[in-house]
Amino acid sequence: MKKTVLFLLMLVFSLFTIVAAKVNRVIYKSGERTQISLPKTVVKQHTLNKTREEFPGGILFFEDFEPGGDWHRWTSDDLTDPPPERGETHWGLNTWMALGDSCWHMADTSFGDHGGYDNHWYQVLDSRLISVDDTAAVFSFYHRFSLELPGGSDAPYDAWDGINVRISVDSGATWQVLPFESYTDSCNWAFGHPDQGMFEGIGIASWSGLQDTWRKEEI
Repeated sequence: MKKTVLFLLMLVFSLFTIVAAKVNRVIYKSGERTQISLPKTVVKQHTLNKTREEFPGGILFFEDFEPGGDWHRWTSDDLTDPPPERGETHWGLNTWMALGDSCWHMADTSFGDHGGYDNHWYQVLDSRLISVDDTAAVFSFYHRFSLELPGGSDAPYDAWDGINVRISVDSGATWQVLPFESYTDSCNWAFGHPDQGMFEGIGIASWSGLQDTWRKEEI
């Protein structure tokens, strides 16, 4: 039986003005550029049949976000406010410091080349439905990011702002965080805090801090 999966890249950022001030120091005064992108996305299907010379199982899904590609099948949304309220979505196709010709870039472009994000953003980049019938399938992508540095958050939280990847096997009714080993924190404040975060519970892992070179993730 095939399972239909929907990959979702989710970002959520904190409410505190003091956090925004810290972010502004990182982004503007130090001259660091901010980019959060998801290019070169591949889902590969592996099978036990390796008699063929081609890649065993083949590639179920590939997206390089280059001109002429199928990147338009991805959608972005702002989930900061509950339905039916929606803010402006800040995911978009961009050539700035891309890995290749273009990539998905999450930032407020009114900040110019430095990019950046505001308080209490919950930005989502959503893939199309992908049918997977192989439990050994591999999902991989490249990304780089610049977020609020971890530290100083209330226990049990070990990071402020964060980004993670989630998967649904019921057409988006429910979601679970894909457990990448490279996540930098195990309990993100902005996703989990009941009063000033998104109240999704404790123990939500994510990437946070600075990753200013393109890195491949795989699960």
